[in-house]
Amino acid sequence: MWALRVVGAVLVAAFLLAAPPLPAAREAEPLPPCPRPAPALFSAEADGSVLLVRVYANAPRDNEFVEIGNRYAVPLDLTGWSLTDREATAVFPVDSFLPASGRLLITRNASSYAEDTFATADFTFETGEGRRMDGGVPRLADAGDEILLLDPAGSVMDAYAWGDSTYQGMGWTDQASERMGRGEVAVRLRDANGGWIDRDVAQDWEGLRHHRLGQSSFDLESFDLHGTVTAVLSPDEGDGPLLGFLGSAQNTIEVGVYTFTSERIAGVLEDAAGRGVRVRVLLDGGPVGGIDEEELNITHDLERAGVEVRWLKGGSDVVKRYRFLHAKYAIVDAQAAWIGSENFGDAGFPDGTKGNRGWSVRMDDDELAKVLRSVFEVDFDQRRRDSISEEVGAAAQVRASLPMSPQTSGGPSQIRRARLVIGPDANLDPDGILELLASARERLSIETFYIEDRWRDTTNPFLEGAFDAARGGVTVKILL
Repeated sequence: MWALRVVGAVLVAAFLLAAPPLPAAREAEPLPPCPRPAPALFSAEADGSVLLVRVYANAPRDNEFVEIGNRYAVPLDLTGWSLTDREATAVFPVDSFLPASGRLLITRNASSYAEDTFATADFTFETGEGRRMDGGVPRLADAGDEILLLDPAGSVMDAYAWGDSTYQGMGWTDQASERMGRGEVAVRLRDANGGWIDRDVAQDWEGLRHHRLGQSSFDLESFDLHGTVTAVLSPDEGDGPLLGFLGSAQNTIEVGVYTFTSERIAGVLEDAAGRGVRVRVLLDGGPVGGIDEEELNITHDLERAGVEVRWLKGGSDVVKRYRFLHAKYAIVDAQAAWIGSENFGDAGFPDGTKGNRGWSVRMDDDELAKVLRSVFEVDFDQRRRDSISEEVGAAAQVRASLPMSPQTSGGPSQIRRARLVIGPDANLDPDGILELLASARERLSIETFYIEDRWRDTTNPFLEGAFDAARGGVTVKILL
């Protein structure tokens, strides 16, 4: 283990897959009620200013929704405007106001929408705690459909078509956009200045990222690291550094990992729980190949020892917010964080020197730890329908405590600027990983499990970033 002492170094802690960014941004927070605007600020001529900005059709529950946005800083009265799938038409009632530069969300069931997103819908097509739209109830087909936004005169102001829809006309001049997967939300793209792109074609909606219901929206975090930063290499340093880190907890431990199969790491968490430390663990409930029997046994023992264990898992009527919980991190006492490439198993953290090549970094910095903890709280939240706890019986013999050498985090480090990239929320932020790649001047070394060269119909932007560096004379090496 060694301390990083690079002057002016930039730490980028990223939860990344080499594949296209799959589902994550907390549902848009409900906007405050909009008072009726003064006549001088009010415009009923909204041609081109009101757009469909999000559509959720392939829902396992009855909370499909449509969201509209106001492109301009002028509030609008939408009384008499309507939404239609050309089979049923829902009409905005009297005194329906779209805030300046704001949005309105209309769902079929406002109550189930709130349960899945912790957000409040502005209107409901059919039921739930929300203001009811007049008229019929559009039912958005999973396989394909269209939704049209009409002004009071019945003119089409905007349209979105997907899947097997054959609609082409006002508001939509292209073939239908790709079909939304189960739980997926179609989101209109924005330009470099943050404005919604509106060309009435599928490419307005088909970005590199796939969004899913209920995802978070953490921005790229940038701050000064005042604490010590310590790098750890696997398998060379075994599990000692991680065991020592977790064993140092006095009050709290949070762990978020893809899989957990190490009895030695579990023993440290059980011992901490026995000392009165609150220990919480979040795991992926649907890893490739399923949950290993060894992992089930370990997690049952953890729960019997007083550790809170939850699984991120979908169901017949539950949308899993992320395809995988692929992060590997831990937080101790909200003061220090461990982020790495390895799952909590014997391959990643062996008790000898045989195992995976992997990397971890320990950061004794409370600001970073608290930001990372906020991510854990959102993902772990027991109110979330995809955060599942399995009940287990009481009583089981807790593993014997492991002898551990006191762990230090190395000598003091210089203050350095850090960026924490939470994926998929900020994976493609131009000031994050992409900026890091662009900053290379002499050497760029990349080690990753695999790389997909194409995302949708374009080059993987991270791979393109490496290519750009090579074109600029940087020596680029990639190890797969």
